[in-house]
Parts: sequence; C-alpha cells; structure tokens
Amino acid sequence: MAGPAAGDGAAHARARPACTQRKRTSQYPALAGGAQPVKQYRPWLLAGVLLQAIPALATEDPARAATHEPRAVPPGKTRQILPDTGADITRPRVRLPAPDFRLRDLAGNPVSLADFAGRPVLLNFWATFCAPCREEMPALQALWRDYRGRGLIILAIVTDRGNMDTVRHYIHQGGFDFPVLPDPAGNVRRRYEVRALPTSYLIGTDGRFLGRVIGARQWNNPAWRALIEAMLP
Repeated sequence: MAGPAAGDGAAHARARPACTQRKRTSQYPALAGGAQPVKQYRPWLLAGVLLQAIPALATEDPARAATHEPRAVPPGKTRQILPDTGADITRPRVRLPAPDFRLRDLAGNPVSLADFAGRPVLLNFWATFCAPCREEMPALQALWRDYRGRGLIILAIVTDRGNMDTVRHYIHQGGFDFPVLPDPAGNVRRRYEVRALPTSYLIGTDGRFLGRVIGARQWNNPAWRALIEAMLP
C-alpha cells in the first residue's frame, strides 16, 4: 500500500469510518461465490483498521483466474500500473480482470461494465444510509465533472433496498449526474466481495483491477487527482 503523500498525512490520519458488516467471508479476490449477504452495517470500524483486518489483494489460484474472461486490451495498455502519488490505495499483487455485470440505472436503462471497455472506471459501492458514503459524493462529482471528457467513467452502485425514491431524491438534491446503478439484491456487491461501505475499485483501460479503496476519501485532492490522471487513456 502506498504511504500518504507529504502534506496528506493529516487527512490520512482522519480517514473517515466505513460502514461495515458484522461478518467477514473469503478474502479478495475470490470474486465468484463464497461471500455472504450483508445483514447489518456498523459505522464504527475505521477504514484504516479495516484494511488491516481484510487481507491485501491476494494472488488468486490460477485455475480460478482462468475462469475470468478478460475484456479486449487496447494496444499499449497491457501492463498498466498506477504510479505512487501518495494516495491511500490497496494495490493488487496480480491484476485480475474485473467481473462484468449488468444493472439498470435510475431511469431503467441497462448498463454493463463491458459497455466501457477501453476506458478507466472508478466503481463506487455506496448507500444513502452510509454517512461516509454521502461525505465523499461531492468529491466524486468533482472528478466526474473534470475528467469525464477525458474518458473517466464513474459508476456508483447503490446498495439500498426497496423503493429507490430516497436514492433519486438524494441524487437530485446533490446535483450528482454520474451513473447511479441500484443493486438492491446485492448480486454485484457480493461478486465484488464488498464488506464495507464505501468501497471503490479502480479499473484500468485493460479491464483489470488497479486498486481498491475502503472508506471515504478526498477524491479531489492532488494525490488522488494525479492517480486518476495516470489512469486516463
């Protein structure tokens, strides 16, 4: 894991708490099966502590990795690695392909990860009941505003259950216009083994994981912006 950048240590020390579930299951990146449904979130475990508790992105068994079909890899992007900008991110030992999924946005339009092949993706799992999630939303919107024209995709997968009116109201009131994809059954969340909210994954232009972030972050600060810019095609 990269250490905090100079001048960013205080912000790192004040890492916002993540809303975490009571029970942990198999370690990442066993992305198919094995995870249990989230039954209850507890907003008491600091993101930094959670990163210690959950094993870092580990090497997957080659037989399992072979079952994940990678997306098309653009020329020159086969060995994409993020530079050390000081941003607090867990990097994978082996860059596995991000599992594809298909959800519908708040307007009912189908959206899949494969729709954005060849583009960098920030995949954010969140919920309206999660205070740290709401706290980082304006910074995500700032990234979307500044980098969408340069190819960045932000997909916000909301894990609220039931009626989506609360989600629609929150998104409208906040002026957030990046794609929001409800996952009320938790199928995508379980496939990505999300155990705390917010959790974000950075996915490169080759469709493979670049890193994972657990807990709220100041996405709009210089360290994170430098990292995002390094992802751009």
